[in-house]
This record gives sequence, structure tokens and C-alpha cells, in this order.
Amino acid sequence: MGWDGMRHEMEEHMPWLNFGNITYIMGILGLVFGILIIAVAVMLYINPIQHELWGALIIVFSVVSIISCMGGMGIGLLLGIVGGILAVLWRPEEIKRA
Repeated sequence: MGWDGMRHEMEEHMPWLNFGNITYIMGILGLVFGILIIAVAVMLYINPIQHELWGALIIVFSVVSIISCMGGMGIGLLLGIVGGILAVLWRPEEIKRA
């Protein structure tokens, strides 16, 4: 019995084991979370007065990205968390208030 026989038996007893569509969904979610993190980082650059909010959102989207593509293969997760923490803790010398 080769791999084909084992695979046939697994599909017969566990039909939910088909990972075909799940990988596409995880890939799309990875792109969506990456785009959201970039959008929030741009908002942080545009509006630094609300740096706590934007930093917290970067941390949240980085942690949630674990469910898809392991948070950018781990390095994206790490960089997102560190960048979010730096944004939250950042104290600008002078912020021009409107």
C-alpha cells in the first residue's frame, strides 16, 4: 500500500481533511492583514497625535495575523509587535495641536 492507498483511506474516513480551499483563504487573509497594517502605519505617519490608537491597532492586527500565514512567517509578526509598541510608547518632543 503506497501513499495513494493511504490517502484514499483518509479521504474516505475523514472527508473534512481537504485543505485545498483553506490555504487560499489563509493566503488572502494574510494579504488583508498586511494591507491593514500598512494602512494603519500610514495613518500613524499622517496623524501622529493619535499614536497610541494607531500603535494599538498595529499590535492587534499583527497578533491576529497569526491565523493566516503565521504572521508573515514570524518576522512580520515580530516587526509588527515591536513597531506597534514603539508607536504606543513614542513621546514626540513637540506635536502641533490644531
